[in-house]
Amino acid sequence: GLYVSEEKGDRWTFNKLNNNLPDPDSIGNVVMDITTRVPGLMIVGMQRARKYCANEREDFLGVFRSTDYGETWEKLPSSTQSNMKRVLRGQGDYNFYIRFHPTDQRLVFLGGIHSWRSTNTGESFSQFTKQTGTNGAWVDMHDVAFSPTNPDHMLMASDGGVFRCTDVRASSAVFEEVNQDLGTMQFYAMDFDRSDPDRIAGGTQDRRNNLGSARTGEWSRLSWGGDGAYVAFDYEDPDIFYVTSQYGNLGKTTNGGESFKSATKGLVRTVSGENVFSFVTPFIMHPTDPKTLFIGGNKIYRTEDGMGIWEPISEDLTGSLSSLAQFQDLSFCKADPNILYGVTGYSTRAWRTTNAMDDSADVVWERIDDGIPNLFMGEVEVHPTNGDIAYVGTNAFSDRSGVYKTTDGGKNWEFMKGETEATSIPFIPVSAIAIWEENPDVVYAGTDLGVYVSTDAGMNWYPFGEGLPNVVIDDLKITGDDILYAATHGRGMWMVSAIPVITDVAESTRPLQFSLGQNYPNPFNPSTVIPFHMETAGNVTMRIYDTRGRLLRTVLNEHREAGEHTARVSATGLQSGVYIYELRAGSHRETRKMMVMQ
Repeated sequence: GLYVSEEKGDRWTFNKLNNNLPDPDSIGNVVMDITTRVPGLMIVGMQRARKYCANEREDFLGVFRSTDYGETWEKLPSSTQSNMKRVLRGQGDYNFYIRFHPTDQRLVFLGGIHSWRSTNTGESFSQFTKQTGTNGAWVDMHDVAFSPTNPDHMLMASDGGVFRCTDVRASSAVFEEVNQDLGTMQFYAMDFDRSDPDRIAGGTQDRRNNLGSARTGEWSRLSWGGDGAYVAFDYEDPDIFYVTSQYGNLGKTTNGGESFKSATKGLVRTVSGENVFSFVTPFIMHPTDPKTLFIGGNKIYRTEDGMGIWEPISEDLTGSLSSLAQFQDLSFCKADPNILYGVTGYSTRAWRTTNAMDDSADVVWERIDDGIPNLFMGEVEVHPTNGDIAYVGTNAFSDRSGVYKTTDGGKNWEFMKGETEATSIPFIPVSAIAIWEENPDVVYAGTDLGVYVSTDAGMNWYPFGEGLPNVVIDDLKITGDDILYAATHGRGMWMVSAIPVITDVAESTRPLQFSLGQNYPNPFNPSTVIPFHMETAGNVTMRIYDTRGRLLRTVLNEHREAGEHTARVSATGLQSGVYIYELRAGSHRETRKMMVMQ
């Protein structure tokens, strides 16, 4: 609903506004705007709560207007306009805005899948943008902003980035894409080529699947899908990889991504006209046989011939026809691929089998979610060598949301919040989990506020990744070279060394003798500069190590005076990868990570 405070928003000073508004229980997301042109004039767009939607794609509840600062409201005719029924298309909790023109209150803009424009203060709307053509702007509209010097100039933010219109009054408004140099890709999932870990691919919101190079930063958009999703490289043949788009629409390439063929034979993707695969459908590749893959919808399916044909290895395990209730993630125990876990969305179920490779009719599934709250489960990750240990991430803003861990194959689960407030993950969605195989006690969690790391098997958590923005993390992957990839929903893809450097409390409370800065540029080639500060004069040593702890070179071994200093490191003789640089002075030591890109 709507609330107002007449005390500058101080706590406990909000009163509910509900005169002539719908039943609060029927209201989902609410967007609003207030114009300064006419005192008291407000406009509100409302989404219908999902449980009240007869059709999940018809979640538009209506447009409401007030002329007395919200004391009373009227439902506008546009609320029942026939071509507005699917203006949100089931995504009102994801992309929805309403805005007055800054200088003309008659002009109102409403964003859902497309943007719509009203010339009569919201009484009626007509579609303002299209996805193609001269006025094309990519779909799923999040917000607009107007130029302070020319209010007829608009910037629009959508799942396709930023688009500019220089005349919002034109009968056929023209939009121009202005995404140059903006890293705003919304990734759902990613994978890397085991034969060349710099070769990466990711599925994105509305921008299909993309193939890129971490070495050069260059990307190419692949031909498969509208929205991309999970991807998987064949680790024996780099020309073969698999992608998917909405609701389990799998594609396979055998020529490095130049073309794709459908790979859905055997999958039952709809039941009674409803999608029984998630919008972002999970599939995974067997760790030792790249021709064997598994995919989750309302059932689990397996292929043993590189997606030539699929067969179910379970009954319906979700009990729902909603795409949001289907399987959201799958995970193997790499040491024993017979052990396979899967988690579902709003049906809130977790399943486990210990004979995933048996004949399809003989695979036995055990439900194991007792102890996990009834929250959307978006992630599961199994310990690489112990199939009884697994972590589950829940996707909710709740004091019960976070990371859950089992050490007995799902019989019991522990909420791995953190032992203290300072070593806890906030109560936010956890959409990605990765375990460092070099030391499985090191666990990474991708959240709605970036990445956290635990070095004690989930007991305590610390923010990880200097320079990473506070952004939604949808996927995490760790390469054999200990590079951690983070696929974000809105800020592209990032990489960092997966080797955690956690300073303990005792270390952080010692008197400051020196400080070691982050090298710049980073990643680097042909050279980088490492800054450091000496509080007092003394002998200082700087050394470079590889990720196995082997000494590669000594950069400094000399006396330095108090003050600011730098040391230059050449990439000559260093292969692409992550390195540790260490500064020592007396009994004090500090380390940081740097990356070489050859």
